Amino acid sequence: MQVHDFLSEQQLNCIREKVSQGIANIQERLSSEQNTCLSEGVSMPDPTDRATLETERSCGAALRNREEKQLLNLRKVLGRLTHKLDEFGFCEGCGIEIDYDRLIGVPTAVKCLECQRIEEYKKGQMH
Repeated sequence: MQVHDFLSEQQLNCIREKVSQGIANIQERLSSEQNTCLSEGVSMPDPTDRATLETERSCGAALRNREEKQLLNLRKVLGRLTHKLDEFGFCEGCGIEIDYDRLIGVPTAVKCLECQRIEEYKKGQMH
């Protein structure tokens, strides 16, 4: 039984694999020692060294936050691919099918390219 007229089972499996691989990669990065706090408890009398360390911590925290959001989005996609396949691959803006190339390139895409462009254009107009 095929749920999609526009996505074959092979294409869906490719997307599932890409999403699963993305989840594994992010989890590995988040759990790696590179993302742990740098030099906690180290006394640095030099203000420049302290500023550099604080900047590195701030950038690390921002990167970690971004990756956690991406992980959440990928898990949502995997959930739709697993439990709500009939909802996967359709644009939230206009309801048409999202192109396979877009889904494989950006598995978290919830809008077709045209709706995404319109949204980005509107955001640009507001700022």
